[in-house]
Amino acid sequence: MAKSGHQSAIAFPAEVARYLLLDPEDVARLIELDGLPALSIPKATRKVTRINLRDLYSWLVVRTKNPPANLTDYETFLADFNISAGRKTAA
Repeated sequence: MAKSGHQSAIAFPAEVARYLLLDPEDVARLIELDGLPALSIPKATRKVTRINLRDLYSWLVVRTKNPPANLTDYETFLADFNISAGRKTAA
């Protein structure tokens, strides 16, 4: 599974899937059918999908009733996302 290995404002769909406890195919469906904002980045032979974490945070906040503690602010969300996604923390 893709893993960025560093803290970035852009996430792989697999990282988002781990955070949301979904299959990567479900994240693709959320992008296609439910308006989860995503970037389509052209590569040499294909396009790859990446998700801006600020967009993901905003998308989740709008759709969440009674947000849990990890959605109270972006910095808390980001720390929780990085742990859930298996990203390395800054030294």
